[in-house]
Amino acid sequence: MEILIRLVYSGITLYMLAILVAWLSSWIGIETEYGKGKILKKLTNPLLEQVRKVLPPMGPFDMSPIVALLALWFIRILTVSILVGIAMGS
Repeated sequence: MEILIRLVYSGITLYMLAILVAWLSSWIGIETEYGKGKILKKLTNPLLEQVRKVLPPMGPFDMSPIVALLALWFIRILTVSILVGIAMGS
């Protein structure tokens, strides 16, 4: 069960890191339109597009990465807590 907990925690953390890198890509010089950086957009856009549909328009500011990161952080804590509770109960 410990391996499953670590896999869930690490998987969500890696996805959060991908969102963060894709969000900051223009500032750190990673091209996401073509080349190797394009995979970041393919990985992160499905979630970010869903978040953008829910958020109201905020002009030039894209708050979807922040909302997605906070949501994933909450989901990671909740999921790992549930899995630890199941592991301790058995």
